[in-house]
Amino acid sequence: MSFFSNLFSKTEDKLSSFQVTKTQTFEEFKKTLKDDGVSDTTIEDLFEKMALMTLISFLQKYPSKETSKCQHIPTQPEWFYSCKTCCNESNYYCRSCFFDGQHIEKGHSISMTENSSGRVCDCGGEGIKPEAYCSKHIKSNEKVKKELLSKIPSFVKKDIHIFFRYLLQYLQYLSTTSPTQTTISEENKEETIIIGSWFIMIASVSSSLVHMAAEEISARVLDSLENGEFKLSEHNQLPYKLETHSMDGNSDIIQPFASKNSSLLSFVFSNSTALHSLLPLIIILYDNHKNFKLVVIEEFLKNYSNLFKNRDQISTDISLKMSSLYLGNGLISKFCTDYSKYNYLELVLRAHKNYYVPLLLPFYQTSNPDDIKKEVMLQTDLENFPRLMKSPKIVKYFVTDEEKMDLFFELAGSYHKFTTLEYIDPSISTCKFLLNTEHYLVNTIRNILTTIESEKDLFGSETLKKKFLDSTIKSIAEKLVKNIKELKKREMANRCGMMLEHKDFFVNFTYAEIPVHFPLFRILSAFLLLSGMDPMELLTSKYNLTQADITEMVTTILLFRFCYITYDVQSSTENITDISLLYDLHILQVGLCLLGTKKFLLTFFNALSSISHGNNSKVFVDNLSLLISVFQTRPNLSPTKTQAFYHLYQGAMSGLFFKVHFRSFDMILPGFTENDICEKHIEEFTTPGEAEKLLLDQTNWKYYDKYYPFFSLNYRDLISSNCSKKYKAYQESLGLPGNFNPLPPQLEELPSQLSGVYSALNDQYLFETIFNVLVAPLHSTFVDYENSFELQSVIKRLFSSVPAPPINEFFYILTLTFKSFKEQFLPKLQDSEKLELQQSLHEYFKLDSENKFTFKFQSTIKENAITHLLQVHNVNLGESNGKVMLSLYDLLLKYNEIIKKDNLLYSEHTSNINYVFNILFEFDSEIFNQFKQQSNVVVDVDVAAAAAAVDNSTTGNTTTTTSSLNIEDSLKDLNIKEDSSEIKSDKQTTTTTTTTADATATTTAAATTTTTATNEEKTKNCVICNGNEEVGRLFSMSYLDLSSVTFQNTTRTVYQYSKDKENGYDPRYQTFLENFYFIDIKPGTSQYIPYKDDPAPLFACYLFQRCPSTYISSCGHNVHKKCLEKYNKTNPPPVNTLFSNTYKCPKSGCSRECDLLIPLGKPDTSLEFKSSANELFSTMCYFDFLALMEKENKYSIDKYLWKFVLQNIETLELKSRKTKLYNDSEDEPEYHLMSEQEFQNEMLTTSRLFKVVMTADVEPEPLLPIYDQSTFFMDPFTSSSYSVYLEPKEQPIELLFKGLALYLFNVLLNHCFRNKVVPSESADNPTIVSKLIIEEFNNLFFDDSNKLKKLDQKVYSEFKNQIHPYLRKLLIFNNLYKPESLKSSTTFDISLNVLSNFSECMKLLFNFDSIELLFSQLVTKDYLELTLNFFMKKRKLSSNISGFPQLFSTYPPPQQYDFLPDFFEMLPKYADSLKENTDVGNCSVCKKINKMVCLVCGIGICPSTTCKLGPIVHLYSCQSAPIGYYQHVPSPSLFVYLTKHSIFTRSFSASIYLDKNGKKPTDLSDCNLTLSKKELKKLFINWMNHSNSSFLIKNK
Repeated sequence: MSFFSNLFSKTEDKLSSFQVTKTQTFEEFKKTLKDDGVSDTTIEDLFEKMALMTLISFLQKYPSKETSKCQHIPTQPEWFYSCKTCCNESNYYCRSCFFDGQHIEKGHSISMTENSSGRVCDCGGEGIKPEAYCSKHIKSNEKVKKELLSKIPSFVKKDIHIFFRYLLQYLQYLSTTSPTQTTISEENKEETIIIGSWFIMIASVSSSLVHMAAEEISARVLDSLENGEFKLSEHNQLPYKLETHSMDGNSDIIQPFASKNSSLLSFVFSNSTALHSLLPLIIILYDNHKNFKLVVIEEFLKNYSNLFKNRDQISTDISLKMSSLYLGNGLISKFCTDYSKYNYLELVLRAHKNYYVPLLLPFYQTSNPDDIKKEVMLQTDLENFPRLMKSPKIVKYFVTDEEKMDLFFELAGSYHKFTTLEYIDPSISTCKFLLNTEHYLVNTIRNILTTIESEKDLFGSETLKKKFLDSTIKSIAEKLVKNIKELKKREMANRCGMMLEHKDFFVNFTYAEIPVHFPLFRILSAFLLLSGMDPMELLTSKYNLTQADITEMVTTILLFRFCYITYDVQSSTENITDISLLYDLHILQVGLCLLGTKKFLLTFFNALSSISHGNNSKVFVDNLSLLISVFQTRPNLSPTKTQAFYHLYQGAMSGLFFKVHFRSFDMILPGFTENDICEKHIEEFTTPGEAEKLLLDQTNWKYYDKYYPFFSLNYRDLISSNCSKKYKAYQESLGLPGNFNPLPPQLEELPSQLSGVYSALNDQYLFETIFNVLVAPLHSTFVDYENSFELQSVIKRLFSSVPAPPINEFFYILTLTFKSFKEQFLPKLQDSEKLELQQSLHEYFKLDSENKFTFKFQSTIKENAITHLLQVHNVNLGESNGKVMLSLYDLLLKYNEIIKKDNLLYSEHTSNINYVFNILFEFDSEIFNQFKQQSNVVVDVDVAAAAAAVDNSTTGNTTTTTSSLNIEDSLKDLNIKEDSSEIKSDKQTTTTTTTTADATATTTAAATTTTTATNEEKTKNCVICNGNEEVGRLFSMSYLDLSSVTFQNTTRTVYQYSKDKENGYDPRYQTFLENFYFIDIKPGTSQYIPYKDDPAPLFACYLFQRCPSTYISSCGHNVHKKCLEKYNKTNPPPVNTLFSNTYKCPKSGCSRECDLLIPLGKPDTSLEFKSSANELFSTMCYFDFLALMEKENKYSIDKYLWKFVLQNIETLELKSRKTKLYNDSEDEPEYHLMSEQEFQNEMLTTSRLFKVVMTADVEPEPLLPIYDQSTFFMDPFTSSSYSVYLEPKEQPIELLFKGLALYLFNVLLNHCFRNKVVPSESADNPTIVSKLIIEEFNNLFFDDSNKLKKLDQKVYSEFKNQIHPYLRKLLIFNNLYKPESLKSSTTFDISLNVLSNFSECMKLLFNFDSIELLFSQLVTKDYLELTLNFFMKKRKLSSNISGFPQLFSTYPPPQQYDFLPDFFEMLPKYADSLKENTDVGNCSVCKKINKMVCLVCGIGICPSTTCKLGPIVHLYSCQSAPIGYYQHVPSPSLFVYLTKHSIFTRSFSASIYLDKNGKKPTDLSDCNLTLSKKELKKLFINWMNHSNSSFLIKNK
């Protein structure tokens, strides 16, 4: 019998008598296992033989289970929990242990993870604080463990030690392979797994046994010292020596396979095959023994290099499993200092340098894949370095250890060897892996500097800290420069006054000259940004970085960005993926500062001219744009909010970004988390809503950066294109031409260390470059000019090699120079200097061209943009044109002249030219004003100022302007979008049609009438041609889709009555309701298409409820059919695979979904009307039966058509109610679920539908439903209104009153059920039933003198609550049926407020003022007696209900006005919700954890959208379409799923649990959140009034 089978049974004393037995030998031990087979029973039998007691006896005699770690292992995926306050990074609680603690109550920051990988619960273990153990494991501490262990006698310990020694030696035997066998046999693997499983069981029941096993495997004493410390260096041998002999007299071989190893642990770690096999066992003991962890880590580090160097599957698996043991806790930190002679930092650096780099180089440097003989697994421990460098102690140790620091930079330098023979995709796995390791190296230096800067205690004083920081900066700078100087250089030649790569321009670089990785340069960038060191210091003798080194660095970055562009992964859906670009652009800026403008431009064009652009202008311009980015980039590793917003604006300007798409900006915004960006910052400047985000404040276009470089390659062109479209529309909104080029963005000032960038923008060399580009388009014969600079011929040749010269880019650069002049040069110019320059300008403009050429500005005047602009060149235009004196200023005038004449050619540059002249005019209006007038240059107003003026004059129209712009769909790739602000905030401006909780609280019916009338006047004509009915019949564009409202109300009403325990209902009545509704009616399960010969009661009783619950709405716009057909040909609607005739309303600003055309005007017998009506009818029927009806052969089921009108009336009645649901308090007033205008619009749509449906050619019925005996199983409103439809010539009032009387009869019956008027045993006795019910009726309504009396107040309230919904439906129907001559031309006679008033409803229908009168007129005593007689003799409709008493066989129960379908009860505190929802189980199909809870039904839902039980399928099974709400279990987010025509369209997240300030939580691990009824109310309104929901209607 194994341990598992008898752990909780009584102790069995298997020792029948005491006897002294000889200690077993290992050979005997091994023979037993071989002969009997390895099993739990065999192992426990051996334990008994050697310990002289059973395992159970030991556990009972020496208990230590309570000191063991939990070790709970899930059998299927389940939630595990981590607490940042109580757990290390990689340690978790199981659900039982977690909720046993006080983590949530104490406000700890927690997280959840789905455990499906065999992770065990760590409660009671090293990774969790002892004070945070649950009550079951609170005794799991070293002191208690030691005390319990000390109680075990030494002779027992010895026996158990020997048992473990033998068992572990057997494992060693199993894992040892022969020289000819490189892997362990399957049989041995199976035995190893069994023994490992047995150890797992041991670990969960006895910490004492774990301790002894751990000592045996490590062959050393693992006790801590008195102070709790354990010293690795003090290796104490175990005292349990054993000298035994085998049966043949030979000495037993204690460690037959270990030979030179001192322990099994040493043997295992020296043999990767054995380690791979036995690592699970080591991990079990590791998890459950504090000191054993240190021994294991040291043994691992001792063998680190040997285990690492192969980088095969086994080596990598071992590394991953071992790293999972020490990651996230402080243990590995001990080994990063001098705790052990095996230093983790050094071992990792050395292994990567000595093994990884040589292993990976062949993947780059061979063109033949066959040359690569070895597969290399990609796994690195360098990812731990940045985290470790957050420890001040480790930082101090590392930076003061010269050898390790040298090793670090040598490793970084070795990456520069990675060049290729031909192009290599930089997004392949090897490249991405090395790029990640680059980032780890860069972030290591970043964290070293930030840790020193933020440390307060380690250095003793600020002075000592500064001294240490300065020393560290000096050390890093020295090592960086040293390693940069040692890099292999490309061939260089002395030309143009500097050392440049290659002997001349246009000599092509090869890929072998272009490193794919260059971490030293990126480390240098991070170092300079964080240390604040002036790059110029690197040129001093202290560091001695040479000009050649800088040129090499700049050229490397330029070549990589020209040829490889980016490291973007092709399949990535992120907008920003390459943070290394930030470092690269910064280093190019540093290169510009160190080289100076001339040498930098020479280097830039040397690289640009030496690569092929394939005669592709776009490729050329993209590369040239890098120069603009060098001028504009503002690199910062600690960006301010303003700097961050500049980046975020670029996304919002495209109009493509959903909220979730902003998350990738965290890549280039250190310190800004995804959550901060998406949930906090973008809400400050973008339009509300989860979908396309647009700028709220149009003045923010001043930050638009046309050459923004950080977008990923996948989306760069798309985003740029859309930004251009939006900017064009913005320009036009200001009254400016849309084709004007954007000006440079408003940017913060560069730091003083990069002031060289500003110097470059005021440098003559840059202006000559601009001159050479801009002169060519104006003078095609341009040759050169006198004393031209070195790049003149290069630029001419380079730009002639592409179809279109980059004029745009150089006009932009020119604008940048004058922007720099205005913002940097002028403010620093003294008044005397400004006056001197103005005087010189006056002198200059008095001269002719010849003298301007020789004119020299005074030497005291600093170089600046104006003097360079006016610099005259003697230009050679070829033999036929001779020479001409031209300045850049002259070129601008010429361009402006052409623009003025042509109005198209070069007109896009108008904004650039105007910007320059505007600054010139500001500088000296006297000089430049005359030239402005002569040249007709328009000095433009500032765009931002113009925008502000527009904003001030059009308050509230900003959103309208931007939302009308075209939005691309290319980035809408995610199903779940981060949080939606489509749940409108209080600050959001809403239109008159927007649904709000108090939409009608302050709106009177009279005011609504005016609004409706106005809307009718606007929309009565065709929205396409604006023609009226004289042009042709108009049609109302309408929309048919699923609606959950009526289904949910009916189902919940049945459920409410069937589960009512308070009101005395007979259980048989409650069971009848459930059986009849769910088994007979089977709601929502249409199994066949009804026939025209099917009896009408079948439709009324069953079919209308079995078919989908639908609702037909309309945007209110009309159209001619021919106009729409023509429009849809040029604007084809998207194809819907299920219901293919969907399109959007063509009216600008509407775009509501449409799928039906309801013919308007007076119905007639014309073929056109009949055809249009039949198309409407067949489309509606096809929608309900699309799974059963062929699309090509769809047809109308005339008898079925009433269902659509009926469900519109029922749905409209429900969602036009007034309620207090989800009010914050009872004191809050009731609110309507829809606005008055929405109600009137939907009444109009229902009226139009009713009018057309009533023209259907329905064959006469032999017996109307209201007269059929099955009427007691139908809703009276359904049976009566359906009878009106079937026989419109009958008196409709009579039919409707019959229905009302029958409903009142049901109300009376329900009252009798509640009050047990009829004894249960008499429920089938017609005489007694009639007698008692009539008596109750008389008691209710008549006094002793048989006069009508007032109802008891409680009964009156009960009846009123049940009658009110029916009267509302009658009023709606009455307004539909009323002849046109009696209707108002603009609105209906009812309003929301009228319908909400019970007395008003009574008066309008009957002119009654009481329920008593209503009953006395419609339910007379004679009627009651006859109806009861008929009722008690009715025929049961099915065998399913045949056994129920006649009295209880009635359906449906009365509805209640104050009862609406709502959400399942949400707990007020998120913490309680979290606790409850994490126990909703697993999916029965895919076994995943149910990570969602449906708000409508409260059921746990599988999160997989492809699962049969996932959220999309559940939306229909739970009948909550078209909107589904799912509370996310592991976070306070709520997912909103939207469908159209049974097809999932999109989803997004919202929040109903808010923080203490009533804001959406930014920290999703915050458990101190409370339920917001306000947010819940918004969700509820959107669900109930889905036809007007802002979720489904984008323009709302």
